[in-house]
Amino acid sequence: MRAARPRWPVSLAVQVLPFALLCTLAWPAVSTVLISLAAVATLGLGFFVLAPVFGVARSWDRSVAVAAYASTPVLLSWFLLLYPPLIILPVAALLHCFALCYLGVQHVLECKESEAALFVAAAWVFSVVGSMLLGGLSSAAGLL
Repeated sequence: MRAARPRWPVSLAVQVLPFALLCTLAWPAVSTVLISLAAVATLGLGFFVLAPVFGVARSWDRSVAVAAYASTPVLLSWFLLLYPPLIILPVAALLHCFALCYLGVQHVLECKESEAALFVAAAWVFSVVGSMLLGGLSSAAGLL
């Protein structure tokens, strides 16, 4: 992934969109796909905005690539939320997502190992706050 340097629309279209469509099996709505794409883009935005704070060169394409590839386990496990005995698997997928982000920021964004965990945590907080704001604005506009 580091050598390929995929463009951000390719990362979203190839890595996120098919799995976001899989999520529509559980919640059949266009908004499910859009929210999935927006959540991954928000995480990528977190990596992009916070990159200089952690001594990393900004790259929108690489930031979205890390977010897209790291989100794969979570997107694959969403439909398991429909069956309560398997609820632990999406939680395990989320933990795996954190690990993929940790490795991704080191190898793709070239963050120092000593700062990678804090970079990932800060980007996730940015993503959560940004997603809540986006959801609130969408709801206020009547889109959700």
